[in-house]
Amino acid sequence: SNGSGYIIPRSPEILQIETTNICNLKCTMCPRTAMTRKRGYMDLSLWEKIISGWSGKKNEYTSTHLVFNIPYTMEKIPGLIRMFFMGEPLLHPEFDSYIRIARQEGSRVGVQTNGVLLKKPEFRTRLLESRLDAINISLDGINEQSYDGVRKGSRWTDLIDNIKQL
Repeated sequence: SNGSGYIIPRSPEILQIETTNICNLKCTMCPRTAMTRKRGYMDLSLWEKIISGWSGKKNEYTSTHLVFNIPYTMEKIPGLIRMFFMGEPLLHPEFDSYIRIARQEGSRVGVQTNGVLLKKPEFRTRLLESRLDAINISLDGINEQSYDGVRKGSRWTDLIDNIKQL
């Protein structure tokens, strides 16, 4: 509560941010084919504004001990930014700089990627040197046949090799 009787909800602990809506695949389940938004990249100033204004980037939990009825505060746990939505985040020309900025602000950062660009050593290096906290790779298949049928523009064997290279 802010003293006026209104309840102020806690900031979300996870922010999913779309840094680009450009993608290098044409997956069968993706609604991008119906997307009418202009395609492009998130501007650095908008990224910095989101990160600096996000109060959930450092969560402090206050509670009362159930047995001793003593209030206590748990350590500050950094929130998580997940770079992902309608585009491939590694296509953003400055994805690694964006990760570094969020990390410097105290946030954890994860990337959800289709893994295609991991074929290139410079992308693997930039990604790992950014010191991100999590890398999630979308497989959308349990074997070569199912993956290749869904992930148009990629191949299961290439993706597995990309993951091994990473």
